[in-house]
Amino acid sequence: MADPYPARSESPHLAGAPGPLLDRFLARLIDGLIIGIPLAIVLGIVLNGILGLGQVGSFLSSLIISAAAIGYYAVLESSNGRTIGKSIMKLQVAGPDGRPPSMDQALRRNAWLALGMLSGVPFLGILTGLAELGLVIAIAVTIGGDKIARRGIHDTFAGTRVVKV
Repeated sequence: MADPYPARSESPHLAGAPGPLLDRFLARLIDGLIIGIPLAIVLGIVLNGILGLGQVGSFLSSLIISAAAIGYYAVLESSNGRTIGKSIMKLQVAGPDGRPPSMDQALRRNAWLALGMLSGVPFLGILTGLAELGLVIAIAVTIGGDKIARRGIHDTFAGTRVVKV
């Protein structure tokens, strides 16, 4: 199988048109379902049902789900540039050299997901949800507003881009 990333001397960037906003949204939705549904079920049963931790269980759930999401995106994007959702939607994340982003870049790209860790804190859940919604809107607006590269603020912060492959 041919290397999908040409040598740096041959091409400094991964070929492909910038990833469309709708495709990126659908990839994120698929990945969110892959991460969120199983974890929410297991954590809800274990922390709240079996252990009966109530509010503490909700807080622990939010920490675990957010950490799992950040880990999922960072590991998959830094190892091959794709999550399962991005693979389905034929998208790939690339660093400045056209190769998959470094772990540092992938972590920076997905750092906004850390807000979810506060969603289980009493009285902060609603504010956290609003802040996350605001960031999602800002990311969508910046992707849609950048007609050439379609980079969101999280891509600019991380030095990454998403391309259709």
